[in-house]
Amino acid sequence: YYPQQQQQQQHAPFELVSREAPQCQPLTNDQDITVTLVTQLSHDRLWMMEHHCQRYPHPMAIAVYSNNTQQEVLQELREMGCHVDDDGGGNDNSRTARRA
Repeated sequence: YYPQQQQQQQHAPFELVSREAPQCQPLTNDQDITVTLVTQLSHDRLWMMEHHCQRYPHPMAIAVYSNNTQQEVLQELREMGCHVDDDGGGNDNSRTARRA
C-alpha cells in the first residue's frame, strides 16, 4: 500500500449493518443446520474415510493426494461404503463423498 491508501483505510467508517448482506432467518429446528465436512489427506490415510462416511450424515468434500488414478480412489471410497456423487459442475476431478 501507498501511504495515502493506508491513511484512507484508517479513516473508513465501520458499518455494523451491511445493505448488501442477506437477511438472516430464524431457525425453526436443529434440522435447519447443515455443515459440510472438508478435509485433505494422503492416500495412506484414505482408510479413515470409512469411519467418516459411517458416522457423518452430511456432505463431505475431500482432497486426496495419491499416485493412484481418480477412478481407483473413487472405487476405494465406494468399497468403504461411501456414496460418491459427481458434483455436476463438469469437472472430472471433483466428486463428493457421503454415507451410502
